[in-house]
Amino acid sequence: MQTVRTLSAPLAAFAAVSAAALSGCLLGPDHERPSAEGLVPEAFAAAPAPGGGAADAPSAAADAAADARWWGAWSDPAVARLVSEACATNLSLAQAGARVRQARATLGAARAALRPTLGLSGSASANKAYDPDSSSRSVRAGADAGWELDLFGANRRAAEAAGADAEAAEAEEAAARLSLRAETASAYVELRLAEALLDISRENLALAEDSLEIARAKDASGMEAGAGLAAAEASVAGARAAVPAREAAASAARRAVEALLARPPMALEDALSAGAGSIPEAPDPPAVAPAGVLARRPDVRKAEAQLHAATARVGAARAARYPAVNLAAGAALSASSLDDWERSTALSAGPSVSLPLFRGGALAAAEERARAAADEALLAWRGAVLSAVHEAQDAWTRFSSESARRADLAAAAAKEAEALDAATALWKAGSGGYEAVLSRRQALLSARQNVAQNAADRALLVLSLYKVLGGAP
Repeated sequence: MQTVRTLSAPLAAFAAVSAAALSGCLLGPDHERPSAEGLVPEAFAAAPAPGGGAADAPSAAADAAADARWWGAWSDPAVARLVSEACATNLSLAQAGARVRQARATLGAARAALRPTLGLSGSASANKAYDPDSSSRSVRAGADAGWELDLFGANRRAAEAAGADAEAAEAEEAAARLSLRAETASAYVELRLAEALLDISRENLALAEDSLEIARAKDASGMEAGAGLAAAEASVAGARAAVPAREAAASAARRAVEALLARPPMALEDALSAGAGSIPEAPDPPAVAPAGVLARRPDVRKAEAQLHAATARVGAARAARYPAVNLAAGAALSASSLDDWERSTALSAGPSVSLPLFRGGALAAAEERARAAADEALLAWRGAVLSAVHEAQDAWTRFSSESARRADLAAAAAKEAEALDAATALWKAGSGGYEAVLSRRQALLSARQNVAQNAADRALLVLSLYKVLGGAP
């Protein structure tokens, strides 16, 4: 039996290089949260929040609980039910969740590069020639271990970038969920508006048909010339023609809700039939202090995470220009046969160093590319902040304006109904013409449509505020 041992370097080298690894440096800039100075006006930061100026929720759990309470505060419980179902079934949101899992797996792989590796190998062979005495057999087993010491932080920066990428993917999923909730509720509001407008058109048709009966009676008795009857008939035809278009709009609105919930056409007919034509009353807008919008909006958080990842990659590109040190160790056991352990053992251990000397400027170009990508990410973050500020200010202004119109529109509709009754009474008595009745009925139709549109617009603008403010804490 023969034993052979080979050591490629003294064992003391392990301790020395390991100590160097533990005290290794990180090259490149460290990520720092960028400043929004000059992007957020003082008036915006100091303005009262739409819902009262509450501070940001202290935790994700508190955010989720507050969000659930806000959805439950809608006058129609179907809103919260549909929003919850959409989050469970929507295909685009599921894809965003899959991207989060991919990013987390990539992070796991990047962190694995920081740890030692260990592998086992084995083989067996038999050779037999025409001469029986020349046959041979061999059995071999081995193990090898390695560890890249990452003295200059290339792998640590890569893991840092992968972690920031995972945060960006999570923020993207949160943005998708936020948008889906708002879009689902908006689609439901649009459906109820379409149904309300359909009801108004049908009621307008009924009024026109009543007027036509009066016109026929007056024409038969000779109380009015034929022009009034013709005008009444034309009014009925016009009112009847408006109904199919409203029915088609309501049907399209149902399909939009079904698509968001990833349901086939006609699957929600029964579920959506209850409360048809009743526009849901929205709760007060989310209570988020304007200055806290930037911390809550997922798109801003995603932009910052992408900036973090780009900054970390600058360090990784910088570290790639420095030496790489690896510790390696191996052992091999071989024998001529399983029965005859005439074997030899080989051991090896020691560090190896690789130093990039000349790459034609490729490494310097890679670092410059990483720095340019970080500059681009910073500009993208600033753009996201500006968009957040503008969208929040615009949504709040439009909501305030629409809310201010509410009482006047309702009062106008009530007065138009009174005016139509008065004009109809005069026409019946022969003291007025049908033109006045037709004019007042058109005015009432417009006023009622304005009231319905205002109710829907207010709910839609509350949903817009929910989205642009980053949720409902």
